[in-house]
Amino acid sequence: MSKPKSMQFKFKSFAYRILSDRASKLGLICGILGISFLIIIPWIEQKIIVSQTKLAEGSSIFKLWKELPFPLCSKYYIFNITNPEQFLRGEVMQVREIGPFVFEQWRSKTNIKWSNKTVKYYEQKIYREIPERSADWNQPLIIINPIVATVGSLIKDKITTSVPILSPFLFTLTSVVLSLHSESILIRITPRQLLQGYKVSLLETAEIMLKPLALIGIQAKDIIQSEDLPNNAFGLLNGKNSTPIGPWEIYTGKDMPKKDYTQVISFKNQRSLNKWLSGECNRLNGTDGGQFEPGIDRNAKLTIFAADICRKITLACSGEESFHGIPVLKYKIAPEEWMPPSRNRKNTCYCVHQKRPDRCEYPGIMDVAGCLNGPFVITLPHFLGVSYPVTSRIRGLQPESSKHDFYLLIKSQLGIPIDVKARLQLNVRVERIPFLRGFGAILDTIVPLAWFEDSLELDDSMFNLLRIGFVWLPMFFMILFGSFLVVGFGLFFLRMIQIIPNCQVDTIDSSNSNGLDAGLKHDMMSEKSIFSQLASELNNNNAMNRRQREKIKTKIGIQQQNKLL
Repeated sequence: MSKPKSMQFKFKSFAYRILSDRASKLGLICGILGISFLIIIPWIEQKIIVSQTKLAEGSSIFKLWKELPFPLCSKYYIFNITNPEQFLRGEVMQVREIGPFVFEQWRSKTNIKWSNKTVKYYEQKIYREIPERSADWNQPLIIINPIVATVGSLIKDKITTSVPILSPFLFTLTSVVLSLHSESILIRITPRQLLQGYKVSLLETAEIMLKPLALIGIQAKDIIQSEDLPNNAFGLLNGKNSTPIGPWEIYTGKDMPKKDYTQVISFKNQRSLNKWLSGECNRLNGTDGGQFEPGIDRNAKLTIFAADICRKITLACSGEESFHGIPVLKYKIAPEEWMPPSRNRKNTCYCVHQKRPDRCEYPGIMDVAGCLNGPFVITLPHFLGVSYPVTSRIRGLQPESSKHDFYLLIKSQLGIPIDVKARLQLNVRVERIPFLRGFGAILDTIVPLAWFEDSLELDDSMFNLLRIGFVWLPMFFMILFGSFLVVGFGLFFLRMIQIIPNCQVDTIDSSNSNGLDAGLKHDMMSEKSIFSQLASELNNNNAMNRRQREKIKTKIGIQQQNKLL
């Protein structure tokens, strides 16, 4: 019975053949180049970005940082009180949103001064009205009076902590002063006046008329902070339009850890604030919001120093999105920023109401009384995310996340926002104050005054540059070097498959337990018997003629050569 055959593989022969084959070598080189470039290119790309985003004169980012080549769009919405008389009698306030009132906002940096690792500058914002995109700028509105609300709140806090027994007399005196200036808790005003500013006659004579309060330690300047009201006027943009704000001092990113890039060092020549209760809240922290560190990790949180409300705002990544085909990270205000001090101890130092800490215990609000020197509160528009009972005291609000949430879309490799919807709402806290004109019957209410949206969307030229740099070029290199990888290794393995059969020899299958090839052993024994037989014939057959002996020798020589091969 014949035994089945198997194949014996000669590795050294295969390696020699595969490495000496031109097609195999070409395929192997292409494959290695392809996989190497696919690994190295993202690293090279990030190194180039980091080097070009450092703030320095002549760097790629400098011109964009110094002056935005396109404007932001600023929209303001004002809350008109539709039931003023009922509110003064103690009913729930009803409001209606009026707007938008639209501005172009041009931003630039001026008075730039460089040092080794830092840069100082002033930031200037120029607002230009866009009437064709706005509601009627001159329509009459009824809103809460921020000045009178501030006067009432501060006098109440001062009196209740000093001489509560004299409160009826002092509140009556204050009511007389307000009446003489025709000031009330509600005010009739136009949108242009509220935004651009209106004269507050109370400021011009308040120091004289409120002088009796000095007898109990209450100064008029403690009630009305005139430095916060340029030209004795109040307006949401008063003192901000075309006025350089600063100086700011930030790190440029030169020879520093990536996390310190564009971080604020000082503001108005102060390295810390004096607005809040402790050093942690007064510490300057974050960027100015226009630029973050390149190569952002989506698990990292970002911080903005918001100068208008004298505090940092932490942003957290809520997910990845595609914006016009460009992959971006979406950042929103971190949930802990909206938590009351009882739930987030880090917010305790922002609550300056030491006698009334309950004022800060509403989820969804930021109390900014310490910064704005009045009973002011920041929320998302339409009280988005604000809890009961705040929302129960106002009717007419319709919060929607898509319209009212605050977010930035950031290209993580660059650290630059390419789409911004910065939305916040300014509110005024009013409380019932017996004996004070207009405050005697009202409900304690956080009243919405107005909300704004600063939006930024890059123009077409910037979008095209981003698409080329972060969509099309990576796709091109991915296809190019991916093709190198596939074609190269494909050719290599194809030639390997073709070469393998030439590196195998036939053997006879065996069940020998010691691993010897029985078939090969049998062949060797057969060859040996043949040689013995031929030699015997040569030695014993002396009668053979010379020709026969030569034939036998030739036959033996052939067999020996075959054996050697």
